[in-house]
Amino acid sequence: MMIKQSAKMVTLMTRRMPLWILLALLATLAAGCLRTRVKLTSEPSGALVRVNGETAGYTPLDMNINWYWHYDYEVEKAGYFPLKQQERYKAPLWAVMPLDFFAEILPVPILDQHYTTFQLKPIPQELDEAALFEEEK
Repeated sequence: MMIKQSAKMVTLMTRRMPLWILLALLATLAAGCLRTRVKLTSEPSGALVRVNGETAGYTPLDMNINWYWHYDYEVEKAGYFPLKQQERYKAPLWAVMPLDFFAEILPVPILDQHYTTFQLKPIPQELDEAALFEEEK
């Protein structure tokens, strides 16, 4: 009697096995992901931005970051002093182990948005003219 129930159970499980595999696959595909974005702006806009030595584009700039750590920014625009600034982005609580595992398997994407604004200082007119004079020599 026990053997028949066991055999019946195994048969029932093997028939439903493709259903379990399909559900597991769908759960994996439906899982969201953690996204960390930084919106970079400058005053005035249109400044060239380099992130860790690599050109990223012109402000306003919206970019992904892969790691919560230090990022070195270099911002330049003609007529303004170049600016070097380091920003550190700290991980939110849900991005810290072991909570990050559960945040990753949620079926919705989670966005962590950061904002950084660079204030460029204009070069005084006298310095601009002196630089032009030096270049002409």
